[in-house]
Amino acid sequence: MKKRILACLLASIMLLGSTACGTTEEEPPKNNATTSAENATKSETEIETQYIPDIEKTDYACDFNIATVHDKDMVLVEKTTGETLGDAVYERAVKIKDHVGVDLVLLDAGDWIELPNTIKRTVMSGDDTYQLGMTHVYQGLADLITSNSLYDYGQLDSVNIDAPYWATDLMEEIKIGDKYLMGHSDFFLTDAHCILFNKDMLEEYNLSSPYELVARLF
Repeated sequence: MKKRILACLLASIMLLGSTACGTTEEEPPKNNATTSAENATKSETEIETQYIPDIEKTDYACDFNIATVHDKDMVLVEKTTGETLGDAVYERAVKIKDHVGVDLVLLDAGDWIELPNTIKRTVMSGDDTYQLGMTHVYQGLADLITSNSLYDYGQLDSVNIDAPYWATDLMEEIKIGDKYLMGHSDFFLTDAHCILFNKDMLEEYNLSSPYELVARLF
C-alpha cells in the first residue's frame, strides 16, 4: 500500500511540477473566429508544454518528505514574492496539494557529507522518514547504491521514465544496469553557476578557449 501511494505521489509531483504557468484570472469571452485564429498561431512548443496530470484527483492528506541540505530554497518557496521563478515554484506546490492533498516538506538531513549517511541510516532502521532524497551529484552516491538504500524508479508503476519532464539522456547515462536508482527531472532546480573569463587574456597568452573545453565533454 505504501509503495503504491509513493508511486502516485512521485508521479503527481513530476506531472504537476511540469505544468506550464498561466494566469488564473478569467478573460472576457471571444468570438469563435478570433479564438480559432489565435489557436492556429500557437507554436507546437506552446501546446506540448501544457502537461495535464494523468493521476486522478484525490486526497492522501499526508506529507511528502524530501531529504535535502540546508540551502535548497528553490525546491520549495513558502510564498509569492513577484519573482517569476520563485512564484512558479510556489504555484507548483499549491497545485500538487490541491490535486493529491500532499504537502511537500523539506527536511534538513545535514550537509552534503552527512545527507547520504542520514538516508542510509533511516533505510537500514526501517524508518520511512524520507520519500525522496536530493543528493549531491556524486558525493555519497556510491555508498547509497552499494548499501541498497535506493529504490528503483522503474519499479514504480505510476512513474513513466519516458515522460518529457525527465532528462532522458542523463537518465540513461546514470542508469545502473537496468535500474533507475537516481533521477533528474523538471522538479529539480539546481544552483546556477557560471564561469567568467577575459577573451583578451586568452588571445594574449594563447590559452585554450573555455568554449572548446566544454564542447569536448559532450
